[in-house]
Amino acid sequence: MASPRRLVSEIIAGLSSASYPRIVHAIDTLEKYLVSLVPSIELHSKDARLSAFLGLQDSFQYNLVAACLDAHAFFRANPTLVDPIHILAANQCMCGLLLIHSDSRKLFARRSNMALVLSLLDKLSPLWRPDVCVSVLSLLVHILLKSAPNLRVFEALQGLKSVSQHLYVTDDPLCDASGQDLSLKVVEFFIFYLTDERGLEGEARSVESKAQILQPEFSGIDDLLRNLEDLTILKTDQHEQTRA
Repeated sequence: MASPRRLVSEIIAGLSSASYPRIVHAIDTLEKYLVSLVPSIELHSKDARLSAFLGLQDSFQYNLVAACLDAHAFFRANPTLVDPIHILAANQCMCGLLLIHSDSRKLFARRSNMALVLSLLDKLSPLWRPDVCVSVLSLLVHILLKSAPNLRVFEALQGLKSVSQHLYVTDDPLCDASGQDLSLKVVEFFIFYLTDERGLEGEARSVESKAQILQPEFSGIDDLLRNLEDLTILKTDQHEQTRA
């Protein structure tokens, strides 16, 4: 079996290439490699193999999230060559990578990287599909999680507008049931966006401040806030009953 350094180098070479078949092969290899790491991750055991992998991710030269962004840049530049299933696979890999190596989120404090991800939500793009957008929203949650700098870049690039335009996508005659899934995912994303940022490093915003930013993009913000407040009260009551 190849060493982690050699395998990661081979995957990065594929993801960063100008050959679609090589990119697809690299995504497939990365998927299998991440699956092979699951037992160690689930046991919270940093064995030698997992430790070596995480150490490599600390280096930009071997960072796989950065390489996945190279693949996305190829997808955007060559939409007629791309099967959306490979965009879905790349997004899933990035979610997994961000889960096990949270420092890779720092890559998205760069506007160009955040903009590349948001471009996948462009309804005028040849790559646009409801299922792709659902996967992008899941990826954005992993990118923005516990990162005030990334949230501020997301806001500056009109990320909320990019997301909100898909709230009523079910009205589009070109959409099937996946359009409803997308609309629900948008609401879930807004709930995530409105989480409290207290304790985060950087320019943190209050829930009230974020609600004001979201208001122009989502007319149902007041109802959503009331539901979230009711849910918080319910959870608090349940917690107190459990303690009693």
